[in-house]
Amino acid sequence: MEKIIENWKSILQIEDWEITTQSVKPGQIDYDDQDYFIGIERNFKNQTAIIYHDVDLYEKAIIHELLHVKHEQLPETTFEEYEEFICMKTDEYLLEYG
Repeated sequence: MEKIIENWKSILQIEDWEITTQSVKPGQIDYDDQDYFIGIERNFKNQTAIIYHDVDLYEKAIIHELLHVKHEQLPETTFEEYEEFICMKTDEYLLEYG
C-alpha cells in the first residue's frame, strides 16, 4: 500500500505530505447508508493526512483520497459538488496514469 501511495503522491505533486493509513472498526464509523468506509483526515498546516478505512484499500480509492489533499474544498462549493469534482479528477488521473 505504501508503494502505491508514494507513487501517486509523486504524480499528484504532493510529495511533501506525510500520508498514513489506519484501519477502523465498524462501531467507530457513522456510515450514512453506505456499506463501507474510506475517508481522509487532512491537516493542511502540518501537511499530514490519515486515510481511514474499514475495507482493504485499492488504487482508485487511494487516488480519490489523495485528491482531497491536492484539491481543498472551496468555500463556495457544496460537499456534493466537491465530491463530484474529486470523482471526475480520479477518473481523469486513472485514464492518464493508471
